[in-house]
Amino acid sequence: EKLSPQKTILLGEDNLYYYQPKGIVGCISPWNFPMAIFTGMCVGPLVVGNIVIAKPAEETSATAYEIAKCFWEVGIPKEVFHFLPGLGSEIGEAIVTHPEVSIINFTGSRDVGLSILRSASVVSPKQSIIKKVICELGGKNAMIVDADADLDVAIQSILPSAFGFQGQKCSALSRLYVHKDCYQKLKDRLIDAMDGLLVGSPLDFENRVGPVIHKESFLRLTKIQNENETFVIGKTSAIPTKGYYISPSLYEPPMGSNMWKAEIFGPLLSMQKISTFSEGIHLVNDSDYALTCGVISRNPNHVMEAKLKIDVGNLYINRGITGAIVNRQPFGGGKLSGTGAKAGGPDYLNLFVEGRTFTENTMRQGFSRDTIQ
Repeated sequence: EKLSPQKTILLGEDNLYYYQPKGIVGCISPWNFPMAIFTGMCVGPLVVGNIVIAKPAEETSATAYEIAKCFWEVGIPKEVFHFLPGLGSEIGEAIVTHPEVSIINFTGSRDVGLSILRSASVVSPKQSIIKKVICELGGKNAMIVDADADLDVAIQSILPSAFGFQGQKCSALSRLYVHKDCYQKLKDRLIDAMDGLLVGSPLDFENRVGPVIHKESFLRLTKIQNENETFVIGKTSAIPTKGYYISPSLYEPPMGSNMWKAEIFGPLLSMQKISTFSEGIHLVNDSDYALTCGVISRNPNHVMEAKLKIDVGNLYINRGITGAIVNRQPFGGGKLSGTGAKAGGPDYLNLFVEGRTFTENTMRQGFSRDTIQ
């Protein structure tokens, strides 16, 4: 409905404003939601009439292929929806730099996203379009637990947000700021709850935490754990020795630590004591990222203050900060978390079209009969 043509009829003049597809859209999707994000990133441009070249993350190409087959089965022609798996450094770069690709729709790491923005800004000799880049790049997401917080709600919100999917979500909780009045109590309960997390194969449905994506990720996270061993205050002790399993771990790092700055993409959570709710807001906003944030509070004034002052794309109050659902919680952040595109929101389709205007003078002095057949 929003994309329907709009007519403005005046005396002697007809105006029509309408949208047309941008052209070829390169969709470069991540491994961490290999069905949902891949599907959403491709369907958006397709339904408004574009041609899509889909390049899934190399780690999850087989999953994406199964989805691609579903696209073709429901009748989307292979000339319109192209499946092009491969390495990001090869296939991804070819898509980004090709002179006929109008839009690059990317979800992934900050470094890759920023390099895509740089590459796409170069207009090659054969190119007659200015490329548009849509990026969703990650976060360093925080939660504030207020003095009057319901600690049951806090624990239920923290555990899945920080450790669900092994923390491998751009929305995952990484920084926890807790008011001094309930700090020790929450810390003790959180450490106990973490030790009870069941870590093991996802094929066994009672397990809550599985392995990380691959060896590279395992080694990177192990290194972070080793470097911060002196700050660890709690961890899940029972984890399998075989496989790429990382213990969900809780830290109290010093203020200047990189644990407060860098996106970790693993089940490692840092916590810190705050004296006031306002201090918590200041710390939340002290980040290059602005994706998700949580507030656990029963104080209406603090909830309102959070809504007005916390600079994130998705603010969650008295619940977990992951698991956004299409239409309910349009998803995407600002700052270096992305270009502000809200996947699953009312503006998403607008990103893949461009406006055209027809204006016709209708004050004709008769018709040319020769041309009317």
